[in-house]
Amino acid sequence: MGEVYRARDTKLNRDVAIKVLPESFALDADRVARFTREAQVLASVNHPNIAAIYAVETTSGVVSGKTTPDVISTALVMELVEGDDLSVLIARGPLPLADALPIARQIADALEAAHEQGIVHRDLKPQNVKVRADGTVKVLDFGLAKAIDPAGTSGADAMNSPTLTARATQMGMIIGTAAYMSPEQAKGRAVDKRADIWAFGAVLYEMCTGTRAFKGDDVSDTLASVLKDTADLGALPASAPPRLRALIARCLERDVKLRLRDIGEARVELAKIADGHDDGSSPAMPGVAIARSSTLPWVLAAALLAAVLAISALWWRASGAAPTTRMAVTLPADVTFSLALTPVVAISRDGTRIALVGRFKGVPSLYVRLINEFEPRLIAGTEGASSPFFNPDGTWIAFVAEGKLKKVSSAGGPVITLTDGLGDNRGGVWTDRDTIIYSPAPATPIYQIPAAGGTPTPASTIEEARHERTHRWPSILPDGQTVLVTVGSVEHPDDYDDATIEAIRLDTGARHVVVRSGRAAQYVSSGHLLFLRGKVLYAVDFDVKDAAVRGTPVPVIDGISGDVTTGSAHYAVSDTGTIVFVPGDPSGGVRQMAWVDGQGRAAIIDVPPAYYADPHVAPDGRRVAISVTGAGSRRDIFVIDTVRGTTSRLTFDALENRTPLWTHDGRRLVYVTFDRTRNVSTIMTKFADGSGEAHAITEVGGQAYAEDLTRDDRTLLVSANPSTARGKFEIFKVELTDGAKPVRLIAAQTTDVANPAISPDGRWVAYYSLESGQAEVYVQPFAGSASRAQISSSGGTQPHWSTDGRTLYYQNADNLMAVPIDSGAAFSPGKARVFLSGVAIPNTDSGQTYHVDPATPRFLMLRVATESAVAPHARVIFNWFEELRRLGGGK
Repeated sequence: MGEVYRARDTKLNRDVAIKVLPESFALDADRVARFTREAQVLASVNHPNIAAIYAVETTSGVVSGKTTPDVISTALVMELVEGDDLSVLIARGPLPLADALPIARQIADALEAAHEQGIVHRDLKPQNVKVRADGTVKVLDFGLAKAIDPAGTSGADAMNSPTLTARATQMGMIIGTAAYMSPEQAKGRAVDKRADIWAFGAVLYEMCTGTRAFKGDDVSDTLASVLKDTADLGALPASAPPRLRALIARCLERDVKLRLRDIGEARVELAKIADGHDDGSSPAMPGVAIARSSTLPWVLAAALLAAVLAISALWWRASGAAPTTRMAVTLPADVTFSLALTPVVAISRDGTRIALVGRFKGVPSLYVRLINEFEPRLIAGTEGASSPFFNPDGTWIAFVAEGKLKKVSSAGGPVITLTDGLGDNRGGVWTDRDTIIYSPAPATPIYQIPAAGGTPTPASTIEEARHERTHRWPSILPDGQTVLVTVGSVEHPDDYDDATIEAIRLDTGARHVVVRSGRAAQYVSSGHLLFLRGKVLYAVDFDVKDAAVRGTPVPVIDGISGDVTTGSAHYAVSDTGTIVFVPGDPSGGVRQMAWVDGQGRAAIIDVPPAYYADPHVAPDGRRVAISVTGAGSRRDIFVIDTVRGTTSRLTFDALENRTPLWTHDGRRLVYVTFDRTRNVSTIMTKFADGSGEAHAITEVGGQAYAEDLTRDDRTLLVSANPSTARGKFEIFKVELTDGAKPVRLIAAQTTDVANPAISPDGRWVAYYSLESGQAEVYVQPFAGSASRAQISSSGGTQPHWSTDGRTLYYQNADNLMAVPIDSGAAFSPGKARVFLSGVAIPNTDSGQTYHVDPATPRFLMLRVATESAVAPHARVIFNWFEELRRLGGGK
């Protein structure tokens, strides 16, 4: 498949791996296409257990000693993964179950992420699995990957086709490694994700036994073994749990219809095995029929069950060990979680009370669920609540509403205001010293205030020399003087997996880094530090005295929701070992695009799910410009013809290209390219048909997002956070002439304003501001400084005008609101009404997730493609520390 070299990226100062296409392949069109497809497929996957791709480089080369510009040498620049591959580890002997299970779970995680994006690896084997020294697994070489075609008639993906060429498929060409091929793959037939499940079973078998499941002296013998032999499960070690044996058997089921259907099921089974839940059964296993006339076995089974329960009860009583139990907590009817921006769950230290933020008719409020009660209770007077947290004894709850820090008895009662002046807060914690530490806005340090109220004082300092933007999501260590915070940078205002977790002393201000690449940390009394990366909760042993981690973080829960743009995470842990969390994926998972009419009827656009963002409909109503995020935060612009079903890629660099806007003649796109290394956004333009080169118009400091164009296409509105704004977003207008400087149009004192939209007549600009403590939509004149009008009253973002300017739409939680606008000389809005309900719109960094079709009365909307991305309930695990110790080791 090519030679691999270790190299140094001098621009970004990092080591990389470079895979170079062999000289003999360079003149073979099919092989070159195969290599290119590897890059395209990998670029669409972003997961911690998949090796990332950084770039594809092509240069003139030397063939047979002669330099020729006609021959191109192609190289793939990839993440360099240190450590041994799995085949090296297996060569030393069977892996202990304690080592094999974490490796297998991470492989399953990687495959699940790829399968969710419609990608099949097709060449999974131990040599393609790297295990770093810290135990992190990286799955390599998706060069044989094939995009799944839902129609089953063509493997061609509309955007990045990594399929085999038609000629190769017709020849029945077999690509892959024989010992790990599924039977259908060995026969040269079409394959789907179940081929990866077979290979996963073969790899898992080999890890546990030290030998291959299917053997042969050569490729032919090996393929014959795959086609006719059954893996010898008797070779598994005697200590292998029955559930593990059943899982391997289901993965290696020759009949594809009986094989395990989803790798996520394998991940769940492995977690149960690691938890010690091994009753010899599996939900994935087929049932066994029992004759109706046989009653004696049922009598014996009942007697046996009674005996087992009695023995179990005696054991629990004698040992004092409490079982780990789980339950779901739901909100009242018609009340939903709002999983954007800030945390929605909290738990008292003694584990007896859970606080939830629920939204009813667009208004968030606090609900409290006592563990010994069935239903959560509404706490009156808490409208607009966010970021709840308990005092040490659980009798009070602090929260933020209406730009104020407040508290209320957890049993209900008068709401007391502690201080005002908050913007869109970023969390808080109530200490044993009866003080509250909180982050008042998106671009501030943390502050402290007496729990009885008073004057807030800074508790940390933003270090501008280090490009810091924010200290957020504080939690306190047992000494009462050390606070853990998530430190975000100006370069990454909407990506907190790249943040650092730091410990700050309240008495001296001394600080140090605790964890790199993580967010939302909490120390728990089991002796572990918990934190999030993506949707995965990690645990690591923690030395409280030195405020330092000891050992390597391990994943303990996969699938905790939050908000990728703020770094929030919806989980909390009590001192008694109870964890409460809202399951899901902070990224919202992969997305689909849909046309939605005024009655809410949705028609899914026939393109594969991906990490779509920033959708904009062309003036002709059929083409869509959109950004797609791939591996390594790479983001590119695509144009999709929704009628013809064709897709064209417009950007090919290694930067972040986003927020494409159509000029009003439909010929060109204006978009932003962000360079993280320089912290600079460049305003770009390019013909929408892909012809010609992209043209750089001007630069804007910091992160910027293209938002709207004036009717004459001469002025662009952007939301940006230049360094002069100390990390908060402001609205600027930029003349589209080379070298033009951005001019501030709208700004707030301490918080963000964004998503400007110009009315069709050019007189008004709508936008949202967080200055009241939650996002609200406002309208003000585009020119001049006349007063503004507030449009929303219970939250609002993403304003868009109807084509005739007589309606202003905006998003409120899961509703699309509509406000009638009088077309007279003065701006005169009517009353907002729910236009569409149940609109589950995913979060994006730009906040652009829907657009009004300028040609037809309909909307283009992004929809979550996986059901697991949105959860209607919170999950509670009692006695979780026992499970945590098994998974994360330690005390």
